[in-house]
Amino acid sequence: DFETWSPVDLREKGVHNYMRHPETKALCAAFSVVNPATPMPIQVESKVLAVPETELGTLVEGNAWRFLLKQAEGRVLVAHNLEFELLLLQRKAAEYNLPLKLEGILDTAALAQGRGLGRSLRQAAAMVGAKKLDEDGSLIKEFCTGPEKTYWELVNHPRWEELNLYCRTDVEVMHEVMTTLPYRGFDIESPRQLAALEMNDNGWPVDMDSVRSMKAMADINKEEAFNAFCRAYPGTPETFFGSSKQLKQFTRDRGIVMDSFDEQHVTAMVEKLEAKHLTSENEEQVLDMLHTKQLLGGSGLNKLDVIERMVGDDDRLRGQYMHIGAGQSFRTTGVGVQMQNLKRLPPQLYDLPHFLKLWEENWRQSYRWTNDVLGTNLRQLFNVEEPGRLIVGDFSSVESRGLAWMADAQWKLDAFFEGKDMYKVMASQIF
Repeated sequence: DFETWSPVDLREKGVHNYMRHPETKALCAAFSVVNPATPMPIQVESKVLAVPETELGTLVEGNAWRFLLKQAEGRVLVAHNLEFELLLLQRKAAEYNLPLKLEGILDTAALAQGRGLGRSLRQAAAMVGAKKLDEDGSLIKEFCTGPEKTYWELVNHPRWEELNLYCRTDVEVMHEVMTTLPYRGFDIESPRQLAALEMNDNGWPVDMDSVRSMKAMADINKEEAFNAFCRAYPGTPETFFGSSKQLKQFTRDRGIVMDSFDEQHVTAMVEKLEAKHLTSENEEQVLDMLHTKQLLGGSGLNKLDVIERMVGDDDRLRGQYMHIGAGQSFRTTGVGVQMQNLKRLPPQLYDLPHFLKLWEENWRQSYRWTNDVLGTNLRQLFNVEEPGRLIVGDFSSVESRGLAWMADAQWKLDAFFEGKDMYKVMASQIF
């Protein structure tokens, strides 16, 4: 376990930008070399990694990292939210030109998640009867965020020893989680998690010029659509289109009940109202509101803000996958931008980067795409470096198809082969 300081906001920018920042530094480390069957208590060692900015200090730090990397050689690395510790070890191994040769990895966060305990170390600790320190988070806030402290400010701080104890206690808690929870089968999870971490580290190349132009176009569209609606309906609060409660009240006051305002339900209601030859004034107002919501675009365009926040200095988006993010199914899940939720590209495909470039060259005065069209072209923001190719595989109901094959459920397989509506087929089986 490492305790670190960085000027980078870990939650906002993600672990990869945090670890890649040149000013990110380790303050202290705690570790134990154990056999998984070793009973508590275990022998936990600690290392002070913060050093004075002198030639001797640099030598001391280098020796400390050489020692830690030597301890890891040929062993299974165990850590909680392991990507953080692994990235730091990899960075220091490269910095000191040393090998990092691991037998495998075990993430106690994934282990706890797979056993239904959640990914928080505090949460997992409570479930296995262990106790994690720093209940109010003030210790981490004091040392790991805010203004950087010099070496002497650190070691003379009245809570410095408490931070080292906190670090050692976390290792003891991880060991308790590891020895309490069964982890048979995690031998096959190690290469799977390493594959997910490799994807995270490689990242996605992003066309940031197009991201910035698309966001500017979307913001102009939103402002125009919202202002037009406010002129028709004075007193509309700024939060209106983001509040399901206010939208429901608007439609209910006009005799129409809508339980959801996601893209699917909004489109269905628009089609229903437009199909009527004659609509009442109330229905016209609801239709006006729904059209405005479509012009504003769905939540997919919020991904532009996430991309801008999490993209690295090299225009690569890293850290977008979490191993065993779904505890019940052990699936790797998306985090951050949620790449798996990007809409499919439309059948009639236009060159988004070229279109946005022309728009910028015309001082943003030329024709604009609507926000719903922009939302369906988000995939064009991600590219690939030559000579690679970007291959998109979108497998409909892949989990259901795979389970039907594994369970030898021929009736279900036949329904898939025949292109039937699986929901209706399942309902007919049940009722």
